[in-house]
Amino acid sequence: MVQKLSIWVQVLYLCLAATLSVATAKTRSEDKRALLALKDLISSDEDQLASWVATSDPCSDSWSGISCNCSDLQAPLSALACNTATAGANGTVISLDFGAFSSKMTGLLAPELGNLTYLQSLRLDGHHFQADSSPPTIAAGGMVYSSEKCLNRTAEASTSVTDAMWICWDQFEDPESGVATYSYQIFQLSPPHSLSASASASLPTSTSSSSVPSSASSSSSAPISSASRKLLQTPAQTPTVTPVSPQMTIDASTAPTAQLVSGLELQYGYKYYAEVTATNNADLIATSMSPPVVVKDPNHGLLIAIVVLASIGVSVLLVACLTAFIVRRRLVRRYEETRAQRGQMKQLKGLMHGLVNVTGDPAKQQLDAIRNARELAFLITDLQDSTAMASANPVAFRKVQDIHDTLLHEEIAKFNGYEINTEGDSFHIAFTSVAAAVQVAMETQVRLLDSDWPKDVLKLPACGQEKDDKGEKVFRGPRVRMGIHWAVEGTVANRLHLVTKHRVFSGPGFALAQELSDAADGGQVLLSHDAWLNLRHNMADAGFPQVEQLGMYKLEAWPAPLWIYQVSHQLGRPLNRKFKQPRKIDFKEQGWGLNIAPPPEPRPPRNLLTFVAVRLFLPRGSARLPRAVANALYQIVAMVAQQFEGYIFSVNVQEGRCMLTFAKTVDAVRFCHAAQTNVLYHRWPPEALDISGAIEHTPDGRLLFRGPRLAMAVHETDDYE
Repeated sequence: MVQKLSIWVQVLYLCLAATLSVATAKTRSEDKRALLALKDLISSDEDQLASWVATSDPCSDSWSGISCNCSDLQAPLSALACNTATAGANGTVISLDFGAFSSKMTGLLAPELGNLTYLQSLRLDGHHFQADSSPPTIAAGGMVYSSEKCLNRTAEASTSVTDAMWICWDQFEDPESGVATYSYQIFQLSPPHSLSASASASLPTSTSSSSVPSSASSSSSAPISSASRKLLQTPAQTPTVTPVSPQMTIDASTAPTAQLVSGLELQYGYKYYAEVTATNNADLIATSMSPPVVVKDPNHGLLIAIVVLASIGVSVLLVACLTAFIVRRRLVRRYEETRAQRGQMKQLKGLMHGLVNVTGDPAKQQLDAIRNARELAFLITDLQDSTAMASANPVAFRKVQDIHDTLLHEEIAKFNGYEINTEGDSFHIAFTSVAAAVQVAMETQVRLLDSDWPKDVLKLPACGQEKDDKGEKVFRGPRVRMGIHWAVEGTVANRLHLVTKHRVFSGPGFALAQELSDAADGGQVLLSHDAWLNLRHNMADAGFPQVEQLGMYKLEAWPAPLWIYQVSHQLGRPLNRKFKQPRKIDFKEQGWGLNIAPPPEPRPPRNLLTFVAVRLFLPRGSARLPRAVANALYQIVAMVAQQFEGYIFSVNVQEGRCMLTFAKTVDAVRFCHAAQTNVLYHRWPPEALDISGAIEHTPDGRLLFRGPRLAMAVHETDDYE
């Protein structure tokens, strides 16, 4: 019996020992280290954590505020809500509750709390703990500065504004808790310019940080930051720092980092700087200051500057006047010498031409040929508004007549014309070819434009200078209207005047030339259809003119309507003149413009014709040419085609495409070369050069490409319709 009782006692002892071992299981080492780390960072606990010592165990020694079993839990996490499955084995901390502590504790939350793997409840209400220990920092390379509207990040060193000041700063950064607010304030340094070199150099980069909670307010008596005091304490002197604006606090998430502080009373000669304080959500602050800005009086030194500038201005004016006087005297002297030389040369030319005419040499003048010719070209000229010019200024008008007559006499002699007579300021001239008449007409128009007309002449009616939309000179001096007609046999007669011994011409052919001259506008040269038929086979002798068919008109001197043409200019001598419809004659039908060559006759025996296709390389992505480029290109192609009797039968001006046909292959090839050369040397508008690309040269420096690039193909065939 005693032996059985002893066995039962041993069994009960073992069970009790096992129960006690479970109840007193030691806490996990990770949990204990985390709790001790938390205690080390608590600055004041009023002995409420006295049980938290390294020599004891949190669970078995029942540290205050610690729960290791679900049954020990209190609200808000009850024993029923405790997740026993995830609470871990005995010896794991599952709850940390400071809510029941009577005294408020402060400090930092230790990062090791993250090692409490099985923690299910954390209660710290009523206490002041911080999770962030790092204050904000200004962004790398950032600074506080002052500039007008903060548009220029370069800080201003001076200003003349006394009632306001801009405060600008770059963003502060705080990756842990974020920046909550910005506070800014302006300070004055006194006495004037008291900031030492070392302190001044330190201001732009000075930044101080503090883990003490900020106490910024909107008070004008806000304390000066420790950064300001430290930077301003120099061995040489200790200037007085005085706030001149209240410290303003703004929300960092919404307010801009550029603030205008107005209502100030800044004083001339003093330095001012701005101080910006950033506060994060853990109430940690960082302060940065701007470089000092000196307030300068805008009138300071103004009088000296005025005196200096006035002295310089007077000196420059005197030098300019003296230079202008000397240059003017030289120009006047050179002008007089040049004018006298021109007069002498005109006299010499007149003498030479007169001597040539007197010799009767058939190689140099054609008087005999004109007397005996049955077909002649007549050129009739007339000075526009001559009556109005004579009434406005008779002296100036006599100058116009002298120069006008001299130019015409020189050109008539040069191209072997015969001056029939003059009627006032109108010249009647005969030639053996239309080409010679066109040469005299166009040479005279160009020389009238380029003559050095006196100022009183340019003030006369219809004598002033005019320019086109490109700024090119198109008129300067008197305007002369001209008409040219080729009088075929039977339409003109001539006889010798019994008194003057001069040839007198009459008939409908001569009258038609007079009517054409009267129909032309000032500076315009008109051609009859017969004149064009004679000219188109001799374009080279006429200086390669550009001829345009204006339309069909009815003239009084001719029984049927006639096609009327206009000579616009000669190759290399552009006259970009625009005229109205011919006057005093009846318009019947619109002309064909530049495309006036008739279709060529096929060459026997195979009836061959030569075709030329012209295409412009367009810029990528562009389907149409600019209007100015397209028109200029068409004018070049049409003008060159006239010289070689090419017929344009298909054209698309906007796309830079056209088709031509020629009677001879050699004329087609000549046309291609001439057109390419004209494109190369044409004065293209800027938009044409933008399309065509860069100018290119040959290896020896000659011009290769300038302006649009033309592709041409020549084909001879009898397969056409």
